[in-house]
Amino acid sequence: MYVLRWGFLLACLASILIVAWGGRWEGRLHQADRGTWILDLGRAPIWAPPADPSYASFRDNFKESQDFPVEGTTQMTIGRVMRIDWMVTDFLLYLWPVTLIGGLGYLAVRKGRRSLILHLGLSIGIGLTIGAATCLGLWLLFGGWGAPAPNFFGGMGSVMGIVFGLASFRSDGSGRIDARWRQIRSILNESDRDETTSLDK
Repeated sequence: MYVLRWGFLLACLASILIVAWGGRWEGRLHQADRGTWILDLGRAPIWAPPADPSYASFRDNFKESQDFPVEGTTQMTIGRVMRIDWMVTDFLLYLWPVTLIGGLGYLAVRKGRRSLILHLGLSIGIGLTIGAATCLGLWLLFGGWGAPAPNFFGGMGSVMGIVFGLASFRSDGSGRIDARWRQIRSILNESDRDETTSLDK
């Protein structure tokens, strides 16, 4: 259980580092009265972003665009943007198998022992699975260029997994409250009684 718990935490940390190492970037050329042209800059670490794209890079990629602005046009800006939304999607895709594998390992080796971290990992994995199934189902039902709002469904699945995991961890399976939580509650109650007594004095 100890090795599995630390392995799970390290895998979660590795997911964050992998996403940070392969940050998503895009260049944007914006012209006030014409709109915005977007150029994919590929992946680069968030601490070493790619250089801002040049006007020539946009011109070469959008040479067939009739509305593309001429170099030197007023109110035209060129910049670089980190696509955090894409990186969140990447993180959820890495986190999904990590939580499922860690959770299934937890079920296999627990033998009556309990771990809040691994229990939450399993619940988050289940929540992400439900979120992914819902997102994919809506995509197949309504169609479109891509799955609708993957970060929303992934985030909701994670939150619901945490809530369900905390609630189910408190129960020992027979409806009784886990001894740890009873102990914490008794400590808080004792603290409240001490404060009340001191105020009465």
